[in-house]
This record gives sequence, structure tokens and C-alpha cells, in this order.
Amino acid sequence: MNQLSITSSRLSKRRLSTRRGAVLICVLGCIATILVVGAMAAQFALRARIEARTQRSWLQAQLLAEAGMTRAVQRLKSNSDYTGEAWTPDFQGTSQFESASIAIEVRSELAGEQNPDTNQKFDIQVVAKIFNKNVPERAVQSTLSLQINQNQLSKKETGS
Repeated sequence: MNQLSITSSRLSKRRLSTRRGAVLICVLGCIATILVVGAMAAQFALRARIEARTQRSWLQAQLLAEAGMTRAVQRLKSNSDYTGEAWTPDFQGTSQFESASIAIEVRSELAGEQNPDTNQKFDIQVVAKIFNKNVPERAVQSTLSLQINQNQLSKKETGS
């Protein structure tokens, strides 16, 4: 009988150590799964942040291009010889930008020979670029073009 109790005691210790090994493998598998899911969530959050920053920069470049177009039209209203300029807005107090630039180009052409003052047409092109200080090679650019004639410039604006 003594021999039988020693053998059964050894068998129960083996079963216990086998169960502990299986539990350890399950716990390690769960930890690995949690780490993989966490890494995927972090990568997704980082991509979303980069996309949001790109969208913000694109919108700001578009707004700067619109500001440049407004500036060009205003300058043309006061001076029909205006040919454009390079304009660098001042972003004091903002940390997102290293720099931004707006290039305004105005080309004029005559539509007829009768009265050049009233038939003069202007092609305006505005290119706005925003350079991120963290990633300068990822400049965001927005381009606007407009064709307008002298009669449209001289019309009085009606506003509310």
C-alpha cells in the first residue's frame, strides 16, 4: 500500500505542474494579445493625428490662398498695373508653423482694341504654401486662379 500512495502522489504532482504550465501559457498568450491590440490602437491614433494635422494645414493653406486672392483683387482695384507679389504673413503666437508664403501673379491681356481700359482682362493666380516646422518636406500647397475683367473690378460692391 505504501508503494501505491507514493505513485499516486507523484501523479498528482505531475498533473498540478502540467496545469500550472498550461495556465502560464494561457496568461502569456493573453498578455501578448493585449500588447498587439494596444500597439495597433497606438498606431491608429498616431495615423489619425497625422491626418488631422495634414487636414488642418491644407485648410489653412486654402484660407491663405483665398486671402491672397482678396488682396490681389483689392490691389487691382486701386492699381490696374499691379502684377503681383510674394507675401509672407506673420504668424506671431502660433506654434504650428515655421513659415507660410503666398505668391500672387497677375497677368493682363487686352480683349479688344476699341477701349483698352474697359476690355482689359486679368488672370490672377495665387499659390499659398504652409511649411510645418516639424516636417519641412511636407509642405502643403493650395492654388487658386481667377479671370476677371476691368468692368468687374470697377463695379461697386453692395453689402449688407
